[in-house]
Amino acid sequence: MSAYPLIVALHVIAAVLGIGQVGALAVLARKNPGGASTLLSLLRPIRWSLLIMLLTGGVLLALTRGVFLDTWWMRLSLILLLILGVLYVGVKRSLQNLVATERNLGEAPFVKPALWMICGTVAGIVYLMVDKPW
Repeated sequence: MSAYPLIVALHVIAAVLGIGQVGALAVLARKNPGGASTLLSLLRPIRWSLLIMLLTGGVLLALTRGVFLDTWWMRLSLILLLILGVLYVGVKRSLQNLVATERNLGEAPFVKPALWMICGTVAGIVYLMVDKPW
């Protein structure tokens, strides 16, 4: 048996169970304006999911000998992954700052839209990985 299907399964599981939580965080941020510490604690597992996604994606590229690196859908997916990481770090830092200074989410206008941008970025990556348009 090849390791490829197992790595793909780990990749998809990390996407669904880990990164899929971002949508819930975006809704929770809208409904609970004072819950910066709650959002921060729920954001932590997403970090591990992003790491698993990066590692399994790298292994998948290695197993295919980088054949997909010449395609535009893969290049754009990697760029979106970098954007996702930047947004994640920005949200995490904003939430840490809010918790440290005991302020509400309303005092950090970046967090709510950034969580929705993460959702959109994830949706874009999923589309590119499934459809492989170019």
